[in-house]
Amino acid sequence: MHVIIIARDAPGRAGIRADVHARHRAHLDSADEAPLRLCVSGPTLGPDGQPDGSMLIFEAEDLGIVRAFVERDPMTDVWSSFALYPFDWKRGRPT
Repeated sequence: MHVIIIARDAPGRAGIRADVHARHRAHLDSADEAPLRLCVSGPTLGPDGQPDGSMLIFEAEDLGIVRAFVERDPMTDVWSSFALYPFDWKRGRPT
């Protein structure tokens, strides 16, 4: 199953985003060691072109595995919220 995560940054957390970025990247890199695989990730951008959230797509056996992984992400110190959406990837699917 594929799962999309949409996370929104809390207001005023741009400085914290920069501070946790390296730990966030290391955490995402560890996804290949866990029972899940990161397919796509990147910041969402506000009207000013600056990051205002995150979007990630994982492949995993179940939603619980993805939720547990995301809850351990250092970027949760930046996000005000995140939501998980099961996704049926039809076109442009990575091989």
